Amino acid sequence: GHKVEVTLDKGTKVSEVLRVCLERMRVRDESASLFGLFSFVDEELLYLKGDSCVATHLHNGVLTLYLRYVQSPEYHDLCPPLQHLLYLQLRQDVMAGAVAGLEESTTVQLGLLAAQVETSSGDIIKLEPKYFLPWNAGPSACIAFDQRSGDRLTGSQGDAQALFCGLVVNSPEYSLYRYWGRENRGEGSRRISLRILEDRIILGGQSYTFAQMKQLSHSQSYLQILVKAGDELKRNKIFFPDNKPRHVHDLLAELQLRHTT
Repeated sequence: GHKVEVTLDKGTKVSEVLRVCLERMRVRDESASLFGLFSFVDEELLYLKGDSCVATHLHNGVLTLYLRYVQSPEYHDLCPPLQHLLYLQLRQDVMAGAVAGLEESTTVQLGLLAAQVETSSGDIIKLEPKYFLPWNAGPSACIAFDQRSGDRLTGSQGDAQALFCGLVVNSPEYSLYRYWGRENRGEGSRRISLRILEDRIILGGQSYTFAQMKQLSHSQSYLQILVKAGDELKRNKIFFPDNKPRHVHDLLAELQLRHTT
């Protein structure tokens, strides 16, 4: 990937940094709204709202940001360079174990497709499983990949890339984002999972559409989500450490806006 280093003024907005990144990646204006900037903390992606000041997100004067699609766009609606950016994002997600619970055969298939995308048929190299399988892949998956190393599953690298993206995005195990919080500050309090999918959220095992989210609010330590389930309103309060509620709130608000307007 590309690495861009920028020096910031005190009042620099996240949207200004985003614009520099998009220019560097030669993303056209009509596609700019697909992207956002994220930090990566404790294996969780934290969204930075465009109108916020970058200085408010700094840790010890330094901040590493990642340019990502906010949602997974339709692969075939993208031009080839943006298709490849989507592939790289999903590839990174798979390697980080974001698609939990995949069947071993699918894990191996994704690894073989990635190998086909990133090597040519004439390459005489040993394909190491650790470069193409998630960090949490089991020994049997590594052995199966090794045995099939070099298999070409499609007729071209482009087809392999498209199939890889389709398998990930359409997997029921794939989450755009996942966060772990607690009922309250107590270390022993019940853990609460928040999964954000393409068209809904799953909060504590319950599924809600973005339209069912009626109110979002946050403090430094708590995120509150008011949802409508049937005729009832239910308020969910989740504790997150380290000012994380701000980022999760802003991401949910952005996704809700995209889904309901």
